[in-house]
Amino acid sequence: WSLDGRRKDLMVVDTQGKLGPPGKVFRLWILAIEEIRARYLVGYAIGAALNADLVRAAFLDALRRTGRIIPRTIQMDNGMENAAKEITGGAPWRRRGKVLEGEIIGLFPMLGIDVSWATPAHGQTKPVERLFGTLAGMVETRPEFRGAYCGNSPDARPEEWDASKAVPLEVVEALLREEIGAYHQTPHRGHGMQGRSPYQVYVEEGAKPGVVLRRITEPQERMCALSAAPVTI
Repeated sequence: WSLDGRRKDLMVVDTQGKLGPPGKVFRLWILAIEEIRARYLVGYAIGAALNADLVRAAFLDALRRTGRIIPRTIQMDNGMENAAKEITGGAPWRRRGKVLEGEIIGLFPMLGIDVSWATPAHGQTKPVERLFGTLAGMVETRPEFRGAYCGNSPDARPEEWDASKAVPLEVVEALLREEIGAYHQTPHRGHGMQGRSPYQVYVEEGAKPGVVLRRITEPQERMCALSAAPVTI
């Protein structure tokens, strides 16, 4: 799996107070996990900030969507959210924070998932980055977001941008689900896809003879939802 987060180029208003105070206007973050071989988005989570809780939420979403399948390896960058001890504590080659004796074991090492770190400052080494570009073209250009699209850089802000036209969070959630569903069913060209959709490839690869899928139990899934913090006795 490949995991990464991206800040969407949309202004969103949280009318129901799901992610903070009701009425808060902010740019949305999405953290996605892609199965690299099939280019299939196995799980994702959205939030107002990129942190360890969002990583855990995306991973739990992947567990629910795949029937509690876990990967053998997960690739990510060294962002603070990924290098948090509760996520990757005990994993080798972490470039943030010291590895201390007796520190808590993070979520992924606890499940026996090998953590692979992407090359710093080289976004092209993360396959999920291409998925973000595809989704941006599908989601952020929709007419429902006219006026809420704030551009992908300070120099590229559209003239019609208006903070008062921020899109309600529940609308963004519904349209994101719709476009991700369409992406999964769209035939892809390119290496290894042969005109098949990401969903087709994901199902076919998992059903091949000799493929052993790693699954965790329901109690283990509940344990994954818990945070962890070191304490001194």
